[in-house]
Amino acid sequence: MRYSSRLKGFILVALATSLWGTTSIVVRYLLSIGIGLFTIAFTLTSTGSLVLLIVSGKTRLHRIRVDLLPYGVIVIPLFRLLYALSVQVNGAGLTASLLYVAPLIIAIISPITIGEVPTLSDYLLTLTAVAGAYISSNPSLKLTSIQGFLIGIGLAAIYASTIIAVKYFYGKGYRVEEVLVQPTLSSIPVLAVMSLLDHNHGSPTIILVELRTMLAIVWGGCISIGLALILYMNGMKYIRALDASIIATLEPISAIILSLIVLGEKYSSLQFTGIMLILLLAILITLKSYYKRQVKE
Repeated sequence: MRYSSRLKGFILVALATSLWGTTSIVVRYLLSIGIGLFTIAFTLTSTGSLVLLIVSGKTRLHRIRVDLLPYGVIVIPLFRLLYALSVQVNGAGLTASLLYVAPLIIAIISPITIGEVPTLSDYLLTLTAVAGAYISSNPSLKLTSIQGFLIGIGLAAIYASTIIAVKYFYGKGYRVEEVLVQPTLSSIPVLAVMSLLDHNHGSPTIILVELRTMLAIVWGGCISIGLALILYMNGMKYIRALDASIIATLEPISAIILSLIVLGEKYSSLQFTGIMLILLLAILITLKSYYKRQVKE
């Protein structure tokens, strides 16, 4: 694969994860006005699916891929469920730090699932990425209970499996539009049921009342989910699953910067260290890809 294509992949994934970082601001606002996590997940996913349907065009449902449907019905709602549980048990910061153990999981399972075999330098970069994401998201180095740890690691495993699954589907020749739309649409009924069961955490009718809330939903659904997924899925066509997962650790950086600008929060020197580690890794991965191309030539 040409270096220019891989560079395009890195850029698209980096842009996508930067947009994902804005999701935390939206979610925190919606939680603050009494809307539950499951209701938020259902509403943002439904809004984002409209963007995916519009952008994907006719190819999105040209052929129904049977194995994409259970992926959407099971994996996406399970991720939302574990995320909600982890936030309740561990808090948002520790949830993010445990979530980004995913690159390490991908490094371990990718050789036997999609045939991507990491090198020693890949493992070193992966461990550094995990450390950078951990201290930037959890600067107090807070520990959790065994239950919280298991929930968090389960969340990371599901996240890792989604990245592996996307590369697997691409390997079967599925179109980007199919992988974007079909799982997302099939997840919406399950998320709707989860939202209805989330009766102790607000009502979706609140969304219809306030303009600011409506704007938050539009941004969270159309940009943080819809546009971000389009960029991410297109970027993953050109780079390895492991590289995509490491670049995805840029997400906490955009979340921290936005919290600083929008909410006036301050970050610690340890968080700054984590940010610098992640940015350095993004540069190293890009340079490594270029070096491999030079060697082959």
